[in-house]
Amino acid sequence: MKIVFTKIELHNFCGIKDAEYDLFDRTIIKGVNQSGKTTIKNAVYWTLFNKLADGSSPDGIRPHDADGKDIDLTDIVVSLTMDIDG
Repeated sequence: MKIVFTKIELHNFCGIKDAEYDLFDRTIIKGVNQSGKTTIKNAVYWTLFNKLADGSSPDGIRPHDADGKDIDLTDIVVSLTMDIDG
């Protein structure tokens, strides 16, 4: 069985308000520090396993205001689209 993630959409996940990324058979995610690479990785793990990539509880996934405080009463959405065996 071959599973390929084809798209990930994030809404109010950690520091990402709204983003959509097309993924391919091989996708490299790179960027400068604090650009969201680990956030994307954590979003995939949260969607699949309800844990962050390091295995910890997903406590810090709420978006933050300018002072760094959690924003409550907002929906956190991660949509992961995948293709199974074409």
